[in-house]
Amino acid sequence: MNIHLRLYEELNDFLHRDKKKRRFDFQFKGVPTVRGMLACLGVPARQVELVLVNGDSAGFSHRLNDNDFVSLYPVFESFDVTTVIRARRKPLRRIRFIAGSGLSGLARRLRLLGFDTVDLRIRSPEKIVRVAQRGERILLTKDPALMKFPILTRIYLVREMMPARQLEEVLSRFHLTPPDRPTT
Repeated sequence: MNIHLRLYEELNDFLHRDKKKRRFDFQFKGVPTVRGMLACLGVPARQVELVLVNGDSAGFSHRLNDNDFVSLYPVFESFDVTTVIRARRKPLRRIRFIAGSGLSGLARRLRLLGFDTVDLRIRSPEKIVRVAQRGERILLTKDPALMKFPILTRIYLVREMMPARQLEEVLSRFHLTPPDRPTT
């Protein structure tokens, strides 16, 4: 059986370099499921949020057919895929921000709305990258030079100058509404 595969974003980290960021063929024997295919590839199912088989959302137990085209996507940070995922009960999306230098006002506003946001006051680009990756946070920055780090898959360049406008920009970009806050 031959399956056509394409993995997106950080799921490529589990592939050999000749298969990264491109469509490739994968062969197996028998009638595999999506979960079995993931195991053969060495891709942890817990890292996969959306599975498309021939363009349709599928679950991990979906049985694959010869010449199926399978697309695998990691967590979607920019929009909510709740209505289309079949691989799990709820999306992996967990919005957590880290605000770079010069974005303290934005960080404070995000925290006031209930978003998990850290105000980072580090100037070293290498340290910023390390902290953002380790915390699995979306880095909000005004510094376009940070966009050159390929390891940063969760980064957004804030364009607005005023904190109130920055907040509107970030909420719009990530399709966010403030989370429900517990009542006391």
